[in-house]
Amino acid sequence: MDSTPGKPSTLSPSVIFPSNSSWTVYGCHDRHIYAQPSFITYPLFVPIHIQRTILLETGADDIPDGFITSSTLSPKSYSRVLKILTSITADPKYDFAGEYRSLPFNGCRVIISRVANGPLQGDLESLVEWGNDWEASTRSLVVLRNFWGLSAAQMPAVLPLSSLTLRAWLHDTVALVETASEPGHLWAFKTNYSVKSLYQEIHTLLTLPPHPNILGRPPYLVTKHTEYSRLNPLDTASRYCTEPTQPIIGFLTPYHPGGTLKTHISLNPAPPWDHCARWAQQLTSALHHIFTHGGSPGMYTSLKMDNIILDTLGNLILIDFELAGTWIQYTPAEVLHAPPTRVFRSSAGPKYRLAETPLPGEYCSTCAPHPCTVPRNASKAECYRLHGEVMNYRFSATNILSPLKANSERGRWEPRKMAFWSAASPAQVESAMVWMLGCCLWCVLEARSCLSELGTEWFPVQKPMWKRAKNTVPECVLTIVERALKLDRRPCLAEMMEVVEKWATDSSMQFEGSADGGSPNKGLLSPSKDVPSVEGSQSNRDPGTGTG
Repeated sequence: MDSTPGKPSTLSPSVIFPSNSSWTVYGCHDRHIYAQPSFITYPLFVPIHIQRTILLETGADDIPDGFITSSTLSPKSYSRVLKILTSITADPKYDFAGEYRSLPFNGCRVIISRVANGPLQGDLESLVEWGNDWEASTRSLVVLRNFWGLSAAQMPAVLPLSSLTLRAWLHDTVALVETASEPGHLWAFKTNYSVKSLYQEIHTLLTLPPHPNILGRPPYLVTKHTEYSRLNPLDTASRYCTEPTQPIIGFLTPYHPGGTLKTHISLNPAPPWDHCARWAQQLTSALHHIFTHGGSPGMYTSLKMDNIILDTLGNLILIDFELAGTWIQYTPAEVLHAPPTRVFRSSAGPKYRLAETPLPGEYCSTCAPHPCTVPRNASKAECYRLHGEVMNYRFSATNILSPLKANSERGRWEPRKMAFWSAASPAQVESAMVWMLGCCLWCVLEARSCLSELGTEWFPVQKPMWKRAKNTVPECVLTIVERALKLDRRPCLAEMMEVVEKWATDSSMQFEGSADGGSPNKGLLSPSKDVPSVEGSQSNRDPGTGTG
């Protein structure tokens, strides 16, 4: 790694990652250390858990939770963690490097503890928890293409994992990487602990029409050799079995160094009002685009300040399309209180009789729809072996009987199912998205980095508390946000678009050429004259309060 003590990393000149000749540490998340050994360059999402007693004994227990994005805190603690990691790597009796290189990409972790018994009692030891379920659930490019009904021209280019070079961890599922073909150019490499969520996001990004404030379609998908793909290099789901079977494990997107809107507001607690107006317009426009062009209806369930990032020009970009929901503070009441529904369905399926052959004319559930491949005079052991081979193929990622294949009538793509969202009508989906939008707009106007910092105090049943924005933001903007945070009869996205677009346009003209970049005390537009109010919308008025 080129990030050594005293040497700036490629992430930012101000970021120095703790490192030595064997390891580089990128941060700590959920009591797991995220570090990279020097004998491997590409990213493996394998967190390291160091026993709590070891951290206490070595004085390395005060490492702050989070990934390193600025000056390193607790450098002594990190140096002690590096010493622990190096002691594991340097053990001559254990080929740690060999085992680490053979780990699956996701679903494993390294546990460092002390030997409990025996002659080595008290010494450090490492235990690798293997997990193959994640890689076993992945699918190849051609399978996903057939599954989604897309042509080869509609799919992005493919890069092998080994061609990436890790530069930093930004999140427990996001790494900063370089590619072999473009050294020096940084990309964000995104994966997910849920394969279904990962493929849901890729499908959404590939099929959603482009929008300037929404993360664009990924230019690259990332593949990796697995045990199955090494044994079966050519995919039977492709025409004439000419395409490789390496599964898709993630994707690359352009890296935006502006960080999240949450981080930006926490570092700049008084953003200029013209910036706030522009952000309100861009965020509302992005959600309106998703709702009208993202499906029937299009939905975005993960809105929060962490899922909004800034590009180099300070414009918003909406990310995270996994349909995984959001934090409770941003979740509408109707979603929280939705009646429980069965989201995932399963059936017992046919009973496979592996050690038996069918009678003449009898249906063989193992070999169907083909005739039974086991000879009538085969022994039970031979019958079990031959039927086992059929079952291995039936449950493989690339068998032609799989519903993932284009030549199977049973296969069709369905978005990830979520309680409330999967059964909601278009009007209910839009209303829930409006609530989340109202939460984020309130944060922007009040310069609050996130609703989570308010804990359980945030619940605007009647009216949100306006402090910073009370005497500076047009009344119609405050009113539309208040209506968005009502329990019912919220405004539609188009109505919110009309208000915030007018505010953004007038703010841009008002502050154009302003030396202070839009001071809240200079020339604010008059809400009664310059911005049309939407309070007259009879369909959304609340007769009790005069607002929706």
